[in-house]
Amino acid sequence: MAVAEPAKVVPVEIPVQTVQMPFASVDTPPSATPEEVQATTRDLQVTEYDKKLPQLSWSRVVCQSELTPALVHALQKGLQREGWMPGTLDGKLGERTLQAVKDFQKQKGIESSHIAYKALEWLEVLKDKN
Repeated sequence: MAVAEPAKVVPVEIPVQTVQMPFASVDTPPSATPEEVQATTRDLQVTEYDKKLPQLSWSRVVCQSELTPALVHALQKGLQREGWMPGTLDGKLGERTLQAVKDFQKQKGIESSHIAYKALEWLEVLKDKN
């Protein structure tokens, strides 16, 4: 669907209405009753212990709105150039492309279930965007 013109702000005059609301007086001050809340915890599974504490890693990832066909196509070309098999270079984020990204990121030590910016940098996908 094509848009004929961009969105614009249209001022609208809204008349002021004053309404008298009945109210009851408050005879007791507000109070709070302490309540005990059960803590929520999770277990962290460590499969190997080398006398260092497990580290959580955070990676900046690509948002869904940023996954344009041009970006996906550049990603596919970068993966193919590095020897990964992303499938057809069609700019569509299909199963083979997602698997190639997952395998590439795993090999590079990126623990993310999404497409990480670090992977785009390694694949030189962002070199023309900066």
